[in-house]
Amino acid sequence: MAVRHLVSATACLFGAMWSGQALAQMFSLKCSYRESDMSYYATINRASGAVVVEGIMNGRHYRGKIVRDAGGDLQFEVDFQPDMVTVIWQPATGLLTFVGVPGNDARPTTSSRCEETAPRPAGRSLD
Repeated sequence: MAVRHLVSATACLFGAMWSGQALAQMFSLKCSYRESDMSYYATINRASGAVVVEGIMNGRHYRGKIVRDAGGDLQFEVDFQPDMVTVIWQPATGLLTFVGVPGNDARPTTSSRCEETAPRPAGRSLD
């Protein structure tokens, strides 16, 4: 009887660890928009490599994919139509940087302060 409880408890422990690990693979970033009170969000799924950025002004969702996962820092490409934009998340500094598009003065390099949050509803399509 004691062995059965031990096996059951061990299975529950590993199940909880696996679930927590799976949840950590998907998270959202809440980012400040320039120097305003407005926020925008990026949802990242490390397991699938998918990314979605929720637009502030138009409410659109822009899809992307992780191209480099360097342990902490993430680099992804997002299709902002017509431009593919390189975006870098640096959790150590809390900065999300949108790398400027060469030849497009409307898309200079910009950075936002962000904090990790629970996955947003837009992330449901990233599984």
